[in-house]
Amino acid sequence: MNHRTTLTLGTLALMYLGVALPGVANAQTAKEYVGTWTLVSSDTVRPDGSKVPTFGGKATGALIFSGDGRFSYLFSRADLPKFASNNRNTGTPAENAAVVQGSIATYGTYR
Repeated sequence: MNHRTTLTLGTLALMYLGVALPGVANAQTAKEYVGTWTLVSSDTVRPDGSKVPTFGGKATGALIFSGDGRFSYLFSRADLPKFASNNRNTGTPAENAAVVQGSIATYGTYR
């Protein structure tokens, strides 16, 4: 069963760390997370408690949990520049820096 739901990066971090949210049952199982989740927002909290948008305020991305215990995610700025050469292998240093600093992706297993 594949369902679509929205999720903030902060909530994702809490889920990943196993932190229970107020009013949420602790007996949730990994199976309840199976599906595709859409990133709604992403903030970085500084040591002084202030928040700044992690990906420039217009983040986009998805997190996928499969039924066999695997996950992947890709989060990025909505305004990532296109490569002028139309080829990421020949990107300029500025284009490469913009893409690396404006996105993050990973995959792995969960339980």
